[in-house]
Amino acid sequence: MNTNKGLFKLIFSLSCLLFFSAAQATKLTELKSALNAQISPNFQGVIWVQHQDKQLFVKTAGEGITKDSLFILGSISKPVFSSFYLSRHHAALFSPLATSLKPNFYPAEQSLTPAMLLSHTSGINRPFTGMTSNGPGQFEYSNGNYQFLANNLNPGDSAAWMSDLNQFLQSNGLDIQAAAGETKTLRQTYPRLVQGFDEQANQREAVESTITTASAASGTLIGSARGVADFQQKLHTGQLLADSAYQNMITPVALRQHRWGTLEYGLGLQIAQSPQEYSHSGYIPGFMSLMLYYPETQLQLVLLQNVSGDLSNPEAVFAFQDELRALMRRYASFSLHANADSISPQQTP
Repeated sequence: MNTNKGLFKLIFSLSCLLFFSAAQATKLTELKSALNAQISPNFQGVIWVQHQDKQLFVKTAGEGITKDSLFILGSISKPVFSSFYLSRHHAALFSPLATSLKPNFYPAEQSLTPAMLLSHTSGINRPFTGMTSNGPGQFEYSNGNYQFLANNLNPGDSAAWMSDLNQFLQSNGLDIQAAAGETKTLRQTYPRLVQGFDEQANQREAVESTITTASAASGTLIGSARGVADFQQKLHTGQLLADSAYQNMITPVALRQHRWGTLEYGLGLQIAQSPQEYSHSGYIPGFMSLMLYYPETQLQLVLLQNVSGDLSNPEAVFAFQDELRALMRRYASFSLHANADSISPQQTP
């Protein structure tokens, strides 16, 4: 009798596993179909969707673009730099900078810490030329926060911190790198780096720019979709940072008013709930980017584009990012824990 009960339980468990695996396969097939339906004919770039370490969906479009192409990452660079900083300087995160190291316009009586710079709560205005009316503690987005912190790592020797950053990226097997110079020259150094374009009134023109060492911290790291996906997966599964440093990074510090609504902001990461989501997007002339990660299911998306749009109409420029996010959030709540191999990784036409 006990043998029969045990056999029944085993059969029941296997039946449930097969049912959920089939349901997962159906959901993932639906997600792939929905992603393909969302992509317009004029899309140019790479879309990468991954569950845990399994590639689920890759779409590439544009002349010479492959899944291994390199893009300028825009503000996705911020969480990468934040991770690097925490890996090397976590002990100094909440230590006030010496007065001599603070911007000359910063109030002498106010403390300024690396955590305030990484969370955009320094109280410094967007152009990094003075203080905001609200003062420290309130969210005020500024590339200058990251560039200033980077320049303070090795004052007078910016090449040193960039070399340290590249060592961090390489040692963790990430297809991301920091570089400085003219983009035209960098494409010779990095043949996989694609040309960037800006689109105005349906006309696309090639964009060339100069990347500085400081801007690498805030928006000009170079990387592939796989590199960003590996970064997200390793960051959120404890492979890049000590747990205490990681908890600092994902702990909300401020609220950010965003086109997606009110988001929480940690140290270089946007945070949303229901489902829980860690994200960042990027825009730099010639390139746009988006990264989304759902820790409850380890589902993620990376979008890298080598075409930027007219910021005078932000709703239109970021519409595709917003549509992809809405789609991913719809599927992120579905449990994928049993088996990501229910759909074979493949290049999607």
